[in-house]
Parts: sequence; C-alpha cells; structure tokens
Amino acid sequence: MTVSFEQKIRLGFSLALAFLFVLGGIAYWAAARSIAAFRGVDQTHEVLGELDNASIGLLNAETSARGYVFTGDDPQLNPYRSGLDAVERARHQLRRLTRDNRGIQSKLDVLEPLLVNRLASLAATIQERREHGFEAASKMLTSREGETLLDQVRARLAEMEVMVRHQLDARSAKAQAEARSTIGIIMLSSVIALVLVGAASLLLRRDFRKRLRAEAERDRLFQAQKQVEIQIVQLNADLQLRAAQLASVNKELEAFSYSVSHDLRAPLRHLSGFVDLLKKHAGPALDAKSLHHLECIATSALQMGQLVDDLLQFSRMARTEIRLSRVNLPELVAEVRERLQHDLHGRVVDWKVGPLPEVQGDPAMLRIVLTNLLSNAVKYTRPRRRAKIEIGSQANGKEHIVFIRDNGVGFDMKYVGKLFGVFQRLHFEEEFEGTGIGLASVRRILLRHGGRVWAEGAEGEGATFYFSLPKLDALPPTSPEPRPGKLSTLNPQLSTPSNA
Repeated sequence: MTVSFEQKIRLGFSLALAFLFVLGGIAYWAAARSIAAFRGVDQTHEVLGELDNASIGLLNAETSARGYVFTGDDPQLNPYRSGLDAVERARHQLRRLTRDNRGIQSKLDVLEPLLVNRLASLAATIQERREHGFEAASKMLTSREGETLLDQVRARLAEMEVMVRHQLDARSAKAQAEARSTIGIIMLSSVIALVLVGAASLLLRRDFRKRLRAEAERDRLFQAQKQVEIQIVQLNADLQLRAAQLASVNKELEAFSYSVSHDLRAPLRHLSGFVDLLKKHAGPALDAKSLHHLECIATSALQMGQLVDDLLQFSRMARTEIRLSRVNLPELVAEVRERLQHDLHGRVVDWKVGPLPEVQGDPAMLRIVLTNLLSNAVKYTRPRRRAKIEIGSQANGKEHIVFIRDNGVGFDMKYVGKLFGVFQRLHFEEEFEGTGIGLASVRRILLRHGGRVWAEGAEGEGATFYFSLPKLDALPPTSPEPRPGKLSTLNPQLSTPSNA
C-alpha cells in the first residue's frame, strides 16, 4: 500500500502535535508543582509573621498592664486591650494556617493554656490595682509565678519559630528544585519543538523544491515571531519580578515603620507616667524652675507621641484599601468645620463656602484631606485679628478642582517644593505646632485617587491650596471591610467597647 505525500505530512504533523501536547501537559504539571511549592513558602512566611504579631501583642499587653499598675490611669490600658486583640487574631490565624501541620498544632495546644493563664494573671493584677492599690498589685506583678508563665510563653513561641524556620528552609529548597525542574522541562520541550520544526522543514525542502523560498521565508518569520514572543514573556517576567521586589520592599518598610512606632510608644508612656508621679509626690517640694522642667519633659513626650501616631497613619495610607463611593463635598466640609469649632474659641473667622461638586472617592480618606487643609488654614490665620477662609471649586474637562484660600502668614514660593514632604516645615515649632506629616498624607491620598495637590502663596499675604479629583462616570462595586473580633476566647472579661 502506497502512502501519498499528503498522508505522510498529515501523519507526521499529527504525531508531532500529539508529542507536543504530551510535553505541554508535563510542563503544566511541573509548573503546577512549582507554584504549589512556592505557595507553601508564602504560607510559612505568614506563619512567621503571625508568631511575631503574637509576641508583639503579648509585649504590648505586658507593658500596658505594668504601666497601669504604676500610674493607675485607665488610658494606660488601651494598648493592653489592643495587645489582647492582636494575640487573639494571631492565634486564630496560626490555627488556620497550620491546620495540616500536626507539629505546630501540638505546640499551639501547649501554648494556648499558658497564654490564657498569663493573660488571666495580668487581668487579676489590673483588678487588684483597681481594688487594693499599687502595693498589692505590684506584689502580684513581680511574683515568681507570673514571670515563670511569661518565660514559658516566650519559650514556646521561640520553639515554634525555630520549627517554622526549619520548615521554611525545607520548603524553599523544594520550591527551588521544582522551579529548576520546570525550567528544564520547558527548555527540553522547546528543543524538541525546534527539532520537529527543522525536520518538517527538511521534508518540505526535499519534496517541494519549488516552494523552498516561500517555506524558508515563512520559517524565518516564524522564528522572528517566536523570538518576539520570548522577549515579551521575558519582559513580562522581569516586570513581575520588579513589581514583586518593590512590593516586598514596601511591605518591609511599612512593617519597620509600624514596629518602630509601636516600640516607641511604651517608653513614651512610661516617661509621661513617671513625670505625673513625680509631680504628684514631689511637686510641693520643687521650685518653679524644676516644675517648668517637668512640664517641658511632659510636653516633649506628648509631641513625640503625636509624631509617632502621625508617622504610623502616614505609613498606613499606602496599604489602606480605597473604597470608592459618591461623596457630597458640601456635607463633608460642614462636618470638618464643625469638628474644628473647638480651635476657634475667642477668634473671629469669616468663612466663605462656594458651590462644591459631588465627587467619587473614599469618604474617610477625603475627610483626612479636608481636615488637614482646613486645620492648617485655621492655624496659620491665628495671628490675624479677623481671619478669612474661602472654600470653592473650579472645573475643567477631566477633573474637579477644589481650593482653600486664607489670609494667614503665607509662605515663600521658593520653598513650595518642601510643603508636601515628610517632616518638612516652613515655620518654627514655637510659632505653629505640628509634626510636618499632614500635607504629605494629603499628597499620598490624592495620588492614590488619581488626583493632585499644589499650593500658591506669599509671605504675610496668605496661601491657597488646590487639590483635584478626576471625573468618573461609574463606580466599582464596594463591599464593607470586615471588622476584627475581640479576644473573647482567651479573656472575655476584659473585652470592652471601643469607646470605653
């Protein structure tokens, strides 16, 4: 039986396609295994992060409880409650992330009773301070049993971290091995595909000499297209790698800012608390100069605390999810003005509010923008006997422009580039209070909304701040953000409302 050339071509291409499909399936299987291995690495990183969150939450609870025992001030318990929340969230996340890891689950079974006992001991110490005073509570605080419990909790956390890091090393090695295997399979498939294409080209050249030039041109174009596709794939891979590296760096910077801010709060609370204690116990014996020095210390601690809070809020602006909705700017301006009334006591301020548009944006973030800009206008018009603040809007084809104009002290336009930088101030702190972060937060929020912010002014003649928001015709669907629960499992007695 004679097989025609057309049949040979069909049979050859059928076998080649079948072989390529088999190679594609193998490559897909290898890629799926590699992705699963890297997901395991990511999950292990999450477990390490939750262990850190549990340690930080426990440290905050311990520090806050000790501060309350020393000072007796209820505000000292706010970090204590937030620490309990952090420990509870970390415990639930660890249970969820390690549900298929018996070793970690057994460690959690040992750790949770120790956490319950230690937090119950702290709660009892706080109650003892409320009912019987400092002496009785301090004895409980320094008891050997409490220190032993704390050491056991820390030891269990350290053991879990060591175990997880060993797992991370093993999973990372496995992921790298799977990646190398996937790359090898893909390269082998590419080589085989090229060999098949070359064989088909030789067959066609031998049997169709008249079509040689056309086939050669087609192969050249095909190879060029493949090279372009490979370059595009490589470019996309490089872009994804750079994006992942940038996201990792941003996450590390935000985690560092968050950690530094929280670590600074404890010594600041201690400083304020001990200054208050010193004023209560030794105040009558101190002269006016010494009392003034204590007041300066307390004021500096308060300013440092405000700076830490502003820095933490600024770092959160980069990762807070934007929830778009329709925002009525006149209502939002009226709300912000109402909040600023306590800063206007004894002052004469002429407000002029013009027509304002309805825009699309995150209401909470836009409230921060208006609060910063209006409070600056109120602050920098303080030297004026009669302050004038005007709020209005303009429009062009693509965006809404809102301006806030005042007759305050103004600024030199050669320094306008410093206005929206972090910690950049154009006036001395003795003249006007502030941390130098507000306008930087305004700029970050508006950039995330696709808008912009700029300013004009002159020394002694006031300033005008402008910000813009793009005009949008449709809103993306929004969903409410879940609120984290209280630490009801470990210590339900100390779960209090947020306004307590």
